[in-house]
Amino acid sequence: MPTATEVDPNATDVDVDGLFDKEPYTKPIPKLDGHVADRLGIGFTGTVKLDRLLNDNLEYIEGLRLGQDVTITIEASVAGKGFTHTTKANEDEEVGYAVKLRVHSITGLPTSPPDEEEDPAE
Repeated sequence: MPTATEVDPNATDVDVDGLFDKEPYTKPIPKLDGHVADRLGIGFTGTVKLDRLLNDNLEYIEGLRLGQDVTITIEASVAGKGFTHTTKANEDEEVGYAVKLRVHSITGLPTSPPDEEEDPAE
């Protein structure tokens, strides 16, 4: 029986060092020009215009505070996809693989109708 430092040449479930099966941990991480992505990202862009005549929209916007966490559901289209490369101050390289989404609609916002204007004749 092989020890931890020996590799059984007939074994198929160990890596070259004979420590463990690395196959479950091997992921198809994107590569470009010999660089493997160090990080994955999703960026968002776009503005959804709200009906300024809906009272709840104005109240919703006015009620938001800087730094507040908000949960909404967006619909977006893929506007771009690709790699980035940066060199940090300590000369470490970082390769990123990201997608940009252009937001075109939001659900989960208030939808009440505007106040009925009173008829001046009444």
